[in-house]
Amino acid sequence: MKLYYLIFILLFTISCSKKTLVPTDKIIEFFTSEEVLNSYNQNIENQEKESKPVKFYSNIEITKANSLKFNTEIYIDPNKLIWVNLYYFGFSMGKILITESKIEGYEKITKTFISEDINTLKEILKLKTTKFNLVSLQKLLLGKLFLNANSEDFKCIKNDESFNLISNKLVGDSLNIKEVKFNLTYKPLEIVVENKDIKQVNLKYEWDGNKELVYPKSIEIDSPTNPKFNKLKIDHKSFEVVTFKPSFEIPKNYKKRKL
Repeated sequence: MKLYYLIFILLFTISCSKKTLVPTDKIIEFFTSEEVLNSYNQNIENQEKESKPVKFYSNIEITKANSLKFNTEIYIDPNKLIWVNLYYFGFSMGKILITESKIEGYEKITKTFISEDINTLKEILKLKTTKFNLVSLQKLLLGKLFLNANSEDFKCIKNDESFNLISNKLVGDSLNIKEVKFNLTYKPLEIVVENKDIKQVNLKYEWDGNKELVYPKSIEIDSPTNPKFNKLKIDHKSFEVVTFKPSFEIPKNYKKRKL
């Protein structure tokens, strides 16, 4: 499988969740665990209502067994689509279009394309029993909390500058959110997912000193338990709230490949 496709399949792998919702910048001070969970969920819901179409540019670096750097132009229309234009040394190398029901993409070097139903991808990634959706991935890329939590499934631990939600569920075949760490303004700092196959994957978010900044400075994806897992770092460069119709058309004579 080409690396371009693998990157976003990887992101899909980590984006399993329950139905989504996300934050205002109200700072938590002396709340009980139950109050923190209620406030956490309410902030998810508030941010869902405030979502707007956004276009942004990012640098992506993959390290470990392989090393590769390239640039992306990404457009997200909330609840509708994710469109990605992949660049290498300034040249467009392919595009990806993800909707609620389908994932499509093509890569110019090998002149190949993919076109699969989302359910096919869920079967490949063993996500059939999870509430896996487009919105989860959109929130992951934009640094939004995408997991609702309750006191039955999670316990809440307060640290000096953050909160940790720790899952009570046992590791199984399906992906499980093991831990969510977020700061006092509800910005995610680290999300840990696991299952029997992938072991553990960590998502780490870095923010600059501006508490009003809506989007993360960078996202890092790595697996401390799987030596074959390539580390992925996404550095976001610029964001623009804008509405436009992204172009996507698979070129003629390209050969279809399976995920």
